[in-house]
Order: sequence, then C-alpha cells, then structure tokens
Amino acid sequence: MVQEHHYLKHLVPERVLRMRKNNFLKAAESFYKDYNPTIDENTLAAVLSLYANDVSEEFQPELLISLNNKYKGDFKKFASSYFKKSPFKSYDLFKTWLNSDKLSVKMIEKDLVYQLKNEFLDVYRAKVMTPNSTFDSDYKKGMRLFVDGLQKMGMNKASDANSTMRFTYGNVLPYDPADAVHYDFYTTLEGVMQKEVITENKNHEFYVPQKLKDLYYAKDFGPYARKEDGKLPVGFLSNNDITGGNSGSPVINSHGELIGTAFDGNWEAMSGDIYFEPNIQRTISVDIRYSLFIIDKYAGAKHLIDEMNISNR
Repeated sequence: MVQEHHYLKHLVPERVLRMRKNNFLKAAESFYKDYNPTIDENTLAAVLSLYANDVSEEFQPELLISLNNKYKGDFKKFASSYFKKSPFKSYDLFKTWLNSDKLSVKMIEKDLVYQLKNEFLDVYRAKVMTPNSTFDSDYKKGMRLFVDGLQKMGMNKASDANSTMRFTYGNVLPYDPADAVHYDFYTTLEGVMQKEVITENKNHEFYVPQKLKDLYYAKDFGPYARKEDGKLPVGFLSNNDITGGNSGSPVINSHGELIGTAFDGNWEAMSGDIYFEPNIQRTISVDIRYSLFIIDKYAGAKHLIDEMNISNR
C-alpha cells in the first residue's frame, strides 16, 4: 500500500528479524534513496479515499470501514496521523527502529497499514479470486466444447497463442459495422480536436493539452504531415486480430519499416477472443508519424529523433 512497507512485510520471528538486520538495512538504504514521504502520504490518503468512496462496501476491508467512520472520511487526516508515528518514513527512523531493543513481530502486527494490506488481500481472495476461478473453470470447459463444435463444422480455430511471441499479417482497411455506417481506415489530428469539442466537460480522457492545440492551429507538424493534404495522421485500422497483451506491438510494412504501434481494437472486435469476424474486426494502431511528431514537436525531444533512422518513403 505505502511504498516503505513493500520490502518489510514478511512476518518473521524476532530472532530472524535480528539475524536479517543487515540485509534489511542494505535493502532500505537502496529503497530510501529515491523515497519521498510526502508523496507517499498523499498517495495513501488519495487511494484509501478513492477506494472507500467508489468501491462497494461489500469489497471493503472492515478496518477501512472503521477508519472511514473514525476519521469521518478524511483520509488525509488519517495519513498525516499515521506518518507522524511511522518509523518507516525515513532511513534514519527505520534504522533506529530496527536497532531498537523493543523490536518485535507484535510491533509490525499492530501497524495499521500492515493490517490494511492483509485485510485487502483477504477480501480480494475471498470476493474476487475465488469467484473468478470458478468462472474461469466454467469458461474453459465451455470454450473446449465451442472449439470442438467449430472443428466438426470444418471451421478450424488456431491454438491460443497468448503469452507467446508470434507474428501475424493483415491489411490496412476501413470497415462497415452496420447499414449506412462507414469508418475510414485512418484518422488525423483534426479528429482529435473534434473529439474534444464533442465531449467537452463530459469525458476527461479527451481533453486536449493547450500546447497540442497551438501546434494544430499553427499547422506546425514538421516533416510528419502528409504531403498530399498537409494533415497529420494519428491512427489507422487493419484487419489484424488483437487481444489483451497485444498493446504496444509494432506494426511493420512489407519493407520491414515500423509504421505504427497497435494499442486497441474497435468495439465490434471485442468478440474476437471467441470468434474472429474479418469483415468488422479491426486493430487500431497509432501512426508512427504521430508518435514522431509528439516526440519532436510536442515534447521537444528532437535529440531522440536524431538517433533514429527514419525512412522518407
């Protein structure tokens, strides 16, 4: 939960704690080098508040509910109180605590964040992992029957290649998901601007940074705009398959050049893990020209561009 607990939450007897003291100190020295207690305190307060307010009480640990009531929802107050007493907020405090004659397992067991961590895990195992494993078992049984049926119909289904290295090929294509509905095979920065206008004050995902707007209105796209119309490409569609874990996969053309990065699928592609429908299922990829534009013009990191071999094809 909080950063400083992450390496010291293996409950062991006191004598083992003392035997491992040097190992703990060595690990702590490396850990606290980049540790910021203020960030950690604010993160603890924000995460607990978010969980208490946005997650059903059914999935909340009893200790979290108790703390919520005790502090009247003010988890900043709880975090502040906790960090004032915590021996884990600096290397010096931790070292003093570890060398203390009063060091014991009970001291760790009484730590509220340690207790919270354990209760969160208990709730997760009981309310999420166990029901999910039951679902997975039923799903896998159903999938075996489904694949068997497809094979008997002469519709061979490729083996599940998840978590393996593989290549696939396809074409850049538009698609028509319904009658009189057509999606072209590419989008441009102009569409990004339109998206924000449509969803203004409704969807934070599509707020466009002012610097990106300035570059758009100035048409300051560098060498990355299309020569035929001056527009900056952003994304494109292909009839490749995509599933969880494929995000970030490179898209390479027939000349072995990187032209984009896969990151999503269209809405109609969500059934792809069960059955691939080539007429409507598409992989959405970011155009490499947009990636280069963001690195160069938006982020001002042209030194990275200078290290690349960029094709002018």
